[in-house]
Amino acid sequence: MKRAQTRCIELGASWVLCQYTPHRITSVSARVDPVSVRKRPCFLCPQNLYPEEKGLAYTEDYLILCNVSPIFDLHLVITHCQHVPQSIQPHFDMALRVAQDLSPDFVLIYNGPRCGASAPDHLHLQAFPAQNLPLPAQLWVDDLSGADGIVMNCETIRIAAPTGFSRNFLTFESRDPSILSHWFRQTLQILAQIEPVSSEPMINLVMAHGGKGWKMILFPRGKHRPDCYHREGDNQLLISPGAIDMAGVFVIPRQRDFHRVDATILRDIYKEVSLDENRFSRVIAELIRRK
Repeated sequence: MKRAQTRCIELGASWVLCQYTPHRITSVSARVDPVSVRKRPCFLCPQNLYPEEKGLAYTEDYLILCNVSPIFDLHLVITHCQHVPQSIQPHFDMALRVAQDLSPDFVLIYNGPRCGASAPDHLHLQAFPAQNLPLPAQLWVDDLSGADGIVMNCETIRIAAPTGFSRNFLTFESRDPSILSHWFRQTLQILAQIEPVSSEPMINLVMAHGGKGWKMILFPRGKHRPDCYHREGDNQLLISPGAIDMAGVFVIPRQRDFHRVDATILRDIYKEVSLDENRFSRVIAELIRRK
């Protein structure tokens, strides 16, 4: 972490950080296709942890660990004790509990198995101090999460699609965990209908708990990695967006890429990996129809 460097880049009315983090090269370049995943031992299973790695038991089923390849100080991994697939829907209520138990100091994130999870075969969440992420700071501290793009606003929940941030996402706010869980599952169902898949729709999410209940940012994804990731030679940019990148910190493991990226490149990456305007509009329309 002492070698990490950061640059702030303005994207219109918002801003993001680029963070040069060389030790993340293994995670960013990880092969996450089913064949490659099956060939390697799962590094989150208890029997495969480093001998010196300690953890805290959380309920009967989870273990809280220090991230062995951190992006921030106090970067935690909350992992299931059993080798169960990375899928948030069956475990969303647990995620709400974790976010509440870690409040107010930590924010919780989830990377879907097809868009950011380096262990798509083993259920895990991550947590770290909330002030590290620019987007939640802009939305929640400045109370912009419902300033425009209101999708649903009632006594029990507020859902919005804020604009002007160079990527499409939804925000959810509720004091009632059952209501938040219901509308999260409704959103996943709509995403699955728009683009039918055999596994979970491509999503990243950021969640926190505070005085007004739970706040969540959901990023529906259209693509795992941008085209620049797959190019060769000098045309390649080794950027593989997950929840942290979508929330405003681009994790860049190569110094040449760190110095090369600019606002235009980052806007293009966001546009390429986010759900496109047409499908995102259909999600919003269906949510409005169901309210």
